[in-house]
Amino acid sequence: MAELTKRDELEAQFAARVYKISIKHRRELQRLLGTPPSLRNVPEEWWKKVEQEQEDEFTPILFLLFAASAAQHGLDFEQANEQALEYAVARARALAGEWVRNTKEGLRLKEGDWVVRGKPLTRHELRKELEPVFGKNRSDKLAITETTAAQTEGGEAGIGQTLGKQETDTWFTRRDGDVCERCEPLHGQPRSVWSEQFPSGPPAHPRCRCWIRYTSIEQDFGTIEPEIDRLRQHAQEVAKWEWPDGVDPETWWHRRK
Repeated sequence: MAELTKRDELEAQFAARVYKISIKHRRELQRLLGTPPSLRNVPEEWWKKVEQEQEDEFTPILFLLFAASAAQHGLDFEQANEQALEYAVARARALAGEWVRNTKEGLRLKEGDWVVRGKPLTRHELRKELEPVFGKNRSDKLAITETTAAQTEGGEAGIGQTLGKQETDTWFTRRDGDVCERCEPLHGQPRSVWSEQFPSGPPAHPRCRCWIRYTSIEQDFGTIEPEIDRLRQHAQEVAKWEWPDGVDPETWWHRRK
């Protein structure tokens, strides 16, 4: 079975969603930092809001990626959707928390440089300082890495619960000229080899686009391209859900059944 149908399109959508919300947060932070800029001016409530908004952006696209990959590798749509929701909610929460922590740490380091320079930053200089923290490169990095992770997790779930994983399941790189020194030796290697380094499969590193071909699939389950729109509708529903008070999102799916 080949890599996820429309992987590049879905990855681009992921990156666009992350970048759009990042621009919003960068503009808000620039106002909050004040003149001279200081992280002490930024209330903790704002960071909590950022984390929640990031989580809300991550959840539907992670849901879509996992569900599409699981379905492409044999899992029926009801099971794929159920497991995709569990994966997406947990992973989005972890990613959002990590995003905020790394952002804070990066800004603390920058703030030390602002103090040392001895004179306040201009508005233009502050924006330039913030752009790498909230910029397209960071958004792309997260989207590429997490698209690969969701594709792998969904594929492993799909094949693991249908035809079964095999020691001969093969690691493939994209062969697009950007293959790194870490992944190049893994291209064409069976699970018995690559699992020693990466038991969960790709990604092997940030921006990794590798994928697994499952040898137990003797017949193609068929492209899920016609179903992508249906899965997108499900993802939109996920994005609109509001978690009831006192309900843990990770158990919400089971409670509503």
